[in-house]
Amino acid sequence: MSSFERSKSSAVAAAVALACAAGSSSVTAVTIKSDLPTLTVSNQYVARAATTGTSALVTVTLAATIGTSHNAGDRIVIGITGASFPSEGAAVNIGTDTNCSTTKLPDGVYNGTSAIFRVASGQTIAANAVCDLRLTVPTTSLPTSGSVGMTWTAFYSGLSDILESQKTRSTMITTANQFSGAVTQAFNGVVDVNTSRLRFEGDDGTAAGAADIISTGNEDQFIVRVTNGAASFNAGAAGVSSVTVNIVGDFSFLDDDGSNSCATADITGNVGVAAARQAGGTAGALSLAGSAGCSNATLSYVVATNNAGDFTSGGITIAVGKNVANTAAAGTNSLGVVEKQIPVSPSSYTASVSFSYFNPDRGTMSTGSLPVVTDASAGFFTLNGSSINVPFLPYGDGISRIVYLTNRSAQSGAVTATAIADGTDVSCAFSVVTSAKANGVTLLTSGIDAGVRACYGSAFAGKVALTIVSNVPGATAEVFSGYNRNGSITSIVNSSNGK
Repeated sequence: MSSFERSKSSAVAAAVALACAAGSSSVTAVTIKSDLPTLTVSNQYVARAATTGTSALVTVTLAATIGTSHNAGDRIVIGITGASFPSEGAAVNIGTDTNCSTTKLPDGVYNGTSAIFRVASGQTIAANAVCDLRLTVPTTSLPTSGSVGMTWTAFYSGLSDILESQKTRSTMITTANQFSGAVTQAFNGVVDVNTSRLRFEGDDGTAAGAADIISTGNEDQFIVRVTNGAASFNAGAAGVSSVTVNIVGDFSFLDDDGSNSCATADITGNVGVAAARQAGGTAGALSLAGSAGCSNATLSYVVATNNAGDFTSGGITIAVGKNVANTAAAGTNSLGVVEKQIPVSPSSYTASVSFSYFNPDRGTMSTGSLPVVTDASAGFFTLNGSSINVPFLPYGDGISRIVYLTNRSAQSGAVTATAIADGTDVSCAFSVVTSAKANGVTLLTSGIDAGVRACYGSAFAGKVALTIVSNVPGATAEVFSGYNRNGSITSIVNSSNGK
């Protein structure tokens, strides 16, 4: 068909379309192959490439079966959704197969969301030919989530009339997280009142058939599974430089070096101990840091690989406990400091896991970081005795407290308390009485008052919240709490009385 005939045909087709309304078009549909593998790019590859001066490029193949023949001058326009092509005039060799060779279909002009190709002079592309166009997309234009699609539209030479078209294929490129993590076992230790809360009741030491982490004394374990899925990505972060696991909570029972502060030395001594391991990979380093007394501390385990691709996946286990025999006797460290009791309030812990990874576009020493687990529950400790929360007790002129423990069991046991004063975030633990009466009622007021004033000063005025722990069965214990202000007695609803 000559250019004149094609132009005439196009004019007739346009007139028919106007007369018969939309939908009666004679446009031929090109068929884009749907069985091509989707190009999958790591979010981390995209995120780090976005910080470079020169963008990396990814290439996707768009294979299409031509619906009708294409003659010299016909245009093929590839549209992109969710990303963009290189800027106009970019010299990118797309490469083609023999049906749509560069002789027939020279390299296109890339401009934002379009790549435009035109059939060369003296060339034709036969109907039903299969064209494999390898299109280049800058990494900086890719989304960090979602997918990138393509559209195909062909136009008659010199005209805006559509020769053939295809709806968007929405999954040419997808992006996803290369790294993942999940807590597979949270802290769930039971603090044993029969060993004065110095030990856990059970031992998690032989999990997964591995050797005991803390060789003597009971322990509680936290386990997180981390994965680097690099093998499943067409373009991904080149390697992992480190993986960090942080657990935040009250680790005061590990602070047994006499410093009343939180440091790594607290977990390497003879009494306070925490240990960690990675299944099937590089060993890591454990550290501890936090506020005074470790009441709000971070226990960290860092697996530093220091070279690309060293870390693929594995299970990281962190155990806490005491590396002394499982007895009720308190152990002492080399400084003669007696080990501290395991807290049951505050008793919850949170965990986070992050990957630091190499940037393939900026050299092996340039890294990014991705949190894969943030503020997840890391579990909590429970007590096999009595633990009763008193929301507040007031101190000041003209105020006295009234606190009794009723124990309906035949077992007597020591009573301790943890106080937090209004306006502070530092807890203070102390002994209340050495033994609660079996099958009886024990007055706790004087012991609590002495402990609070020892913690916050003899002139303290304000409110304190208390957790009262007794080494007697929880089901048989009850606390009455109240206060007397100038002769008027007011009871306080706590976690046992008034419910």
